[in-house]
Amino acid sequence: MLNSLRFNQSVALSLTLGTTIAVFAPTAPVQAINCASFKTQPAAQAYMEKYGTRKLDRDRDGIACEALPKRQRTRHNAIRPVTTTNSYRVVSVGDGDTIRVRRGNNPQSITIRLACIDAPEMRQGIYGEQSSQRLKQLLPIGETVKLRISATDRYGRKVAEIIRNGNHINLQMVREGQAVVYHQYLSGCGLATQHQLVQAEKVAQQKRIGFWQQANPILPKDYRRYQRQR
Repeated sequence: MLNSLRFNQSVALSLTLGTTIAVFAPTAPVQAINCASFKTQPAAQAYMEKYGTRKLDRDRDGIACEALPKRQRTRHNAIRPVTTTNSYRVVSVGDGDTIRVRRGNNPQSITIRLACIDAPEMRQGIYGEQSSQRLKQLLPIGETVKLRISATDRYGRKVAEIIRNGNHINLQMVREGQAVVYHQYLSGCGLATQHQLVQAEKVAQQKRIGFWQQANPILPKDYRRYQRQR
């Protein structure tokens, strides 16, 4: 009892004298964390989003440990329809087809995969980095954008068309040769947009713009497949 009283008096005196008491927020565990630390991709994703451990996402596409198995897989990796349109604020840009956004005052950010297009991977020569840098120019951090969300993919990302000041960003990336049309998932955009994307890609190929200036370009989806087979 006496020791407790002395402790309380000591604390009161310290506070009176203006001593600062620091309160530390929880941080990520100190042990080394890598993809081998998790059994499933969703577990790695949840850890990365909580602690910001970016080494779990080396290609900066917003997906942690892509090679890990998923808890749930839809047939043929199909995407689940959502279809909404709302305004969001850009938080960050990963590679050339992935961003993170927040809606209103909600502190929780969500990962957006640009619909109907596929950007070069970050390790795919200079073209991945160029694509990422161009998307950062088109979507500065803090900028307000409209999203036409059409689905949620198997990684939990929202798949969306992005509109900024009336400019269709997905289409702009294809026009500039900074991304290719993702024909496998082209149905995720409206019919008019599908036609515009296909035509824009043809022009970019003919003019050898951006990604298409290579003599033998490897499509991003093929590059990913080669990497998985190694």
